Amino acid sequence: MAFIMSVANKLLLWNTSMLLRRFHKQLGRLISVATVLLILCSTIEALGEGKTYPSHSQRPPYISPPHRAPPVKSYESRNRYVDNGDGTITDKNSLLMWAKADSYSDLGKCLDWNEANKYISELQLGGYSDWDMPTVAELLSIYDDFEENAISYDHDPEYPLGLNKIFKDGTAYLFWSKDTLDVGNSECCVKSVYFFNGLVTRHRFDMCSKSGVRGIRKVN
Repeated sequence: MAFIMSVANKLLLWNTSMLLRRFHKQLGRLISVATVLLILCSTIEALGEGKTYPSHSQRPPYISPPHRAPPVKSYESRNRYVDNGDGTITDKNSLLMWAKADSYSDLGKCLDWNEANKYISELQLGGYSDWDMPTVAELLSIYDDFEENAISYDHDPEYPLGLNKIFKDGTAYLFWSKDTLDVGNSECCVKSVYFFNGLVTRHRFDMCSKSGVRGIRKVN
């Protein structure tokens, strides 16, 4: 019995010694981590000494850029045209003469491209017979983004035209040009200008929807 008690005491002392060693080991690790954290905190504090950070109240007040009024509509187009009083209008900028009335306001109906070409070839206006079908560039020269006039044949206020009111009321929306496209098809195509938005489009020769033609000639 004395022997058993002796062995038990030795085991108890050994276990206690092992637990104390593990505790000291874990404690050493915790002390190492705490030391590193203290060093880091001291370093950060030292780096931040003497520095100040502006608060929102210290920022300079926001100054908005100077106000710029939207562009004023140009009235140049109203001064560039001369109504000759004989059904013709002269553009002083381009020195081109236009028919005041297009085919739609003249005939009250749309024309396809072939009909428009025939209309121009037979046009007698202002004592002139040398009228021609305009090019796309010539049509765009009288299209004006600043103009919004409901002078189309249906007078739809939702689709005003970029065309000066010096031209006759009741006009077409789409104007034919003489700029044809060779695509290997006898029925296609020709360029036209949509005067609601100035868009250049292409259509078949036999298309007849909201379309017309306006005569043009060079001023001698």
